[in-house]
Amino acid sequence: MTIKALLSPRSVAVLGASERASVGRGMVDALERIGFAGAIYPINPKYATVAGRNCYASLRELPEPPDVVSFCIRNDGVVDGRRVLPPGWSDHARRFVASDEDGFNYGSHWWLWRDQPGSMACHGYEGQYCVVVPAKELVVVHLGKRPADDRVELTSRLRTIVNSF
Repeated sequence: MTIKALLSPRSVAVLGASERASVGRGMVDALERIGFAGAIYPINPKYATVAGRNCYASLRELPEPPDVVSFCIRNDGVVDGRRVLPPGWSDHARRFVASDEDGFNYGSHWWLWRDQPGSMACHGYEGQYCVVVPAKELVVVHLGKRPADDRVELTSRLRTIVNSF
């Protein structure tokens, strides 16, 4: 994968997309709301369609490899009795490994927000954030370009949003 594919994806697969209110449905809806022009592939073996889009039973069934896969899975990676993530992956990803001077902990490829136990976050280039708080069934995404000097103010605002739920 190239960095361009990650920062400007042509397609996003949403693993755990659903017709009911859920993190996966919220991700599909958010991609539509922001005007994402690429392909959006809902993935869930339970549905034929999600939000009016063809829904696929697995990543293997997609017409092309997606540039980005969004994991919106609860229940330790089991969807309708079918394992889609390795056992214990969610707990492993949130296990503390290190911390930084800005007050964030680090897990296995995820940032961990100390004030939100069980959370996982991606911190992107120039102010892009995706914060997942399973206990609140919440995903907060900030897309945009901000100077690095604004990081503390921006994360403070994101914390305010998370704490409002």
